Amino acid sequence: MVIKDILEKSDALFAAGKQREAAAYLEEQASLAQSEEEWETELSIINELMGYYRSISQLSKAWDYAFRAMQITEENAIGDSAEGITTYLNVANVYRAAGQAKEALSHYQKVEEIYCKQGVEKEYRGGALYNNMSVAYLELGKSEDAMRYCEKAIDVLKAIPEVWDECAAAYSNLAGVLLGSAEPDIVKADACMDEALKLFEGKGDSTHFCSVLAMKAYIAYLKKDLQGSLELYEKAMNETMKYFGRNADYERLERNYKGVQALLNGENR
Repeated sequence: MVIKDILEKSDALFAAGKQREAAAYLEEQASLAQSEEEWETELSIINELMGYYRSISQLSKAWDYAFRAMQITEENAIGDSAEGITTYLNVANVYRAAGQAKEALSHYQKVEEIYCKQGVEKEYRGGALYNNMSVAYLELGKSEDAMRYCEKAIDVLKAIPEVWDECAAAYSNLAGVLLGSAEPDIVKADACMDEALKLFEGKGDSTHFCSVLAMKAYIAYLKKDLQGSLELYEKAMNETMKYFGRNADYERLERNYKGVQALLNGENR
């Protein structure tokens, strides 16, 4: 089995909007790899599947692949390898999606330790990790740690032009920290979102645009710009539907949209 060929075929199916067909193909290949005891190939495939099912909020399937991926990683003692690190990150993201930020952070910290040992914490992978860690800390109510890791992420990512969308996500996370602190700073949070949106100007598509629009919509709501908030939530919903379909994030955005719409209708009566 050639993992490069498998992933190229699945990527082409995903790009063509054939998500279910792509997932079915990957599941078939994962089963074949397991039956042929090609654990390296199996691990690569199930990491793809774990991320896919997490993104569409099918967490029961994501957990199945998370447990299998950790089993392979531990049985073969490959935690410090690229595939092992990918597994830790994907499993951490599943924990976060399930609302278990403490467990997610434990896996992120494993990766941070490995990156520091390898001296790659200032590379893109370090910035992306710090982004995720900042969100986990925020979900745990640890604002100071969340702020520190947001700033570390931005410091790394702003020096790498080709990962502009990841940098935009870091600014969005920083805005979230500023709003979630004991004394929310709406002005600074809004300035962060302006920086994030600037990074999208003249660029291509990115899944991070969904979260950036959602945060900007929330800030518009806090500033009592209900019409602006409504328009931004609608854009965020459209972007989320384009990439992920009607997942948990889409449903949350829809609830927020309807809430703002109700307020706006009340004002116009």
